[in-house]
Amino acid sequence: MAGLSGSEWCSRKTLVALGLGQIVSLIVTSTGLASSELSRRGINMPTSQSLLNYLLLGVVYGGILMRRRKPLQEFLVKAGDRIELMGMLGLFGAIISACQIIVFERNEIRSIQWNTDAVVPFIGFAVAMFMLYSLVPILLKISGSTLLNLSLLTSDMWAILIRVFAYHEKV
Repeated sequence: MAGLSGSEWCSRKTLVALGLGQIVSLIVTSTGLASSELSRRGINMPTSQSLLNYLLLGVVYGGILMRRRKPLQEFLVKAGDRIELMGMLGLFGAIISACQIIVFERNEIRSIQWNTDAVVPFIGFAVAMFMLYSLVPILLKISGSTLLNLSLLTSDMWAILIRVFAYHEKV
């Protein structure tokens, strides 16, 4: 995006990319907040958080793949697309995460008292990660990796604002 003239900076494409970048940044911040909330409540299971995210990716994008099955068969022979990528990421990510949970976190899962205080942050983390995985390819297509990296850097700013105003912490 270097070297853009004044009219290019005010274009619809650039403004959409900047807005989408800030949404991605807020989503990254919310995943961190959900993880810290789980940790604050004594739940330390990062792989289990990822499993729920991958299951959500697999179900949503896998369902889209199944609806587009006939045209998809011909298309996949020629080239892949974002929906296929997300569906496969969800499927294989869920399988790998489930294997990791069996090996590393099975005792932690047994020790948790599953109530709304434990489940809500898990769901919040999974939804935020689903949105992140879904929006990053769109942002990359619109504006490239430079704006994505700059947007991810602003997630630190959002985290500070949330900690100051929502948690009343001093930074």
